[in-house]
Amino acid sequence: WKQHTEILRGRVKFPTGGIARERKLTWWNSMADSIVWMGEVFYKKLFCPHFLGVFACPKKRKGWMVLIKLNKMIKVTLLSVIAFILMFIEFPIFAAFPFLKLDFSDLPCMLAALTFGPVSGITCEFLKNLLNATLEGTTTSFVGELANFLVGSAYVGSASLIYKMFKTKKSAIISLLLGTIIATIFAAFANYFLLLPFFKMPQEARFPTIINGIIPFNLIKYFIVSIIIFLTYKKLSPYLKK
Repeated sequence: WKQHTEILRGRVKFPTGGIARERKLTWWNSMADSIVWMGEVFYKKLFCPHFLGVFACPKKRKGWMVLIKLNKMIKVTLLSVIAFILMFIEFPIFAAFPFLKLDFSDLPCMLAALTFGPVSGITCEFLKNLLNATLEGTTTSFVGELANFLVGSAYVGSASLIYKMFKTKKSAIISLLLGTIIATIFAAFANYFLLLPFFKMPQEARFPTIINGIIPFNLIKYFIVSIIIFLTYKKLSPYLKK
């Protein structure tokens, strides 16, 4: 519309490089300017916002995108709070390793990752552990929270990234299985080189702990979480995407 306006007002540059001559102020030119002005007002004030919708108008589109981002932030925050609450429901599954406790706090974070992307899932993992360390306190000098964040982020980040490429039922199964495997391998290396040394565990004791405890625990945990996600995500996603 701006291009047509400039043509009628005689100030447009033609492709050949020439410039239209300035017009004489006549009644005809004055009427043409008035028509152009009324057209601009109609387009910008009435037609654009009310008929073409928010995506046709830059100002409306910008406001709409702000609302979308705010809506996303609120939902990710709520899922983080739900994940924090689920952290209280935990129980050990191996008597030999009582510090390895199964919880379902990764479920809301995986929902956030599958719905809004890997970054949202990792943000959820960070917020839930931040809430846990701040409100409940830590008994492991933040090592437990760090382990939960790192391994949980490896799970939700890898699985949602793979699912995002295809978004089919088959790819969902593959992405959840691969996410479980990637998180388990990551947990093994992270515990051996980073987490277990914090507890001053001797190097000769780390390998049996990882083989008999860390690897089976994470395989069981994320396999159960993956099954629950696979059965519930399609039913819950319409509510999360609203």
